[in-house]
Amino acid sequence: MSSKKGFLLVCIMMVFTLCACSKSESSVAKNTKSFSEAVKGQKGDRVMFNDLADFEWENAYIFIAHKTKEEMEDVIGLKSDDISEFLEDDDAFNIVFLSGDKVVANVSGSPSTLGYDIDMGMVENYRRIRKENNTCEFGVSTEDEIVTLTCLRQDSGITTGGGCEDFMPKK
Repeated sequence: MSSKKGFLLVCIMMVFTLCACSKSESSVAKNTKSFSEAVKGQKGDRVMFNDLADFEWENAYIFIAHKTKEEMEDVIGLKSDDISEFLEDDDAFNIVFLSGDKVVANVSGSPSTLGYDIDMGMVENYRRIRKENNTCEFGVSTEDEIVTLTCLRQDSGITTGGGCEDFMPKK
């Protein structure tokens, strides 16, 4: 192999390596990581849900275990490659954050895989939390290094104007 061909091959390999290394994390992945770190970093005994997400969002859908990607997409009314499912554990949950018709964060896992749990109380399928006028306050507790957020049942926490409300699917 001539030295020119060898040099050219090395240059091409370096370009591919630099491109692969410079690919940045998607905004959905960054937002998901940011939310997860905020939850796991809670030290107080209460937190407002809005304070956990430092990115733009309008609605957060919290799904109970064993919800498929298709079931979640039906509820939120859009299909997205940014929605993932975690079906392995009975205590798994998914949180899909939307801004308009775009997924901006997606949490998928179980307390043992994520390091935290979200307890929304008695939920058949899912709950929707609206950012606007949100009064959804969570109690914070930690046991066996798992942070648990429990939606507090207060008059201002479960209303149709925001908060930890039930939401029926679109028909």
